[in-house]
Amino acid sequence: MDDRTLITRRPDAMATDIDDATVILSLPSNCYVSLDAVGQRIWALLEQPLCLQALVERLQDQFEGDANAIRRDVEHFLRELESDGLLTLQAPEPAA
Repeated sequence: MDDRTLITRRPDAMATDIDDATVILSLPSNCYVSLDAVGQRIWALLEQPLCLQALVERLQDQFEGDANAIRRDVEHFLRELESDGLLTLQAPEPAA
């Protein structure tokens, strides 16, 4: 995934907090996901679209860990949410 990949929540993804988790529902895909604390933080940061690099940098400021491991875990998580129909990943336009 490119640093400039734009990450956007799908407008039809509905989220609510239940106890210590956030549950996100996608009616079109009939799928729901329950997020832990890190997933909740990522979802909150994506209230406005962000590029991958900005998202990873914000998470590195908030959570301890190896930068490469954080990025790898974030990419995996984002791909899962994309496959569940909860967000979109838009690759940057190729340079002319």
